[in-house]
Amino acid sequence: MLGPIFGGRIAEDAWPVHLARMCDFWSSVLLKSGRYEGRPLPPHLALGSDAGEAQFARWLALFRPTALEVLPPAAAQQAIAHAERMAHSFRISIAIHNGDDATRIRPI
Repeated sequence: MLGPIFGGRIAEDAWPVHLARMCDFWSSVLLKSGRYEGRPLPPHLALGSDAGEAQFARWLALFRPTALEVLPPAAAQQAIAHAERMAHSFRISIAIHNGDDATRIRPI
């Protein structure tokens, strides 16, 4: 479900740079490292209908167990909470960007 969205937008040889950027983002969020400079929302707005409810639910369904597997328990819970807030915020922003009613969007 998620692979085709990103596979169609990120060239295969660009994945190492993209993954490093994602690591920088999460390092900045969770460790306050300051490694990430940028705005993560605009690229997600550009996904249009490809970034819908089902896609965010799937991302969280993958993110949660992965965080629990690779991080200590307290850090995993912190990462999951942040991911859930970010998904909710992005879904609201995408709805507003698309001219949809964002008032009924609830956390996943």
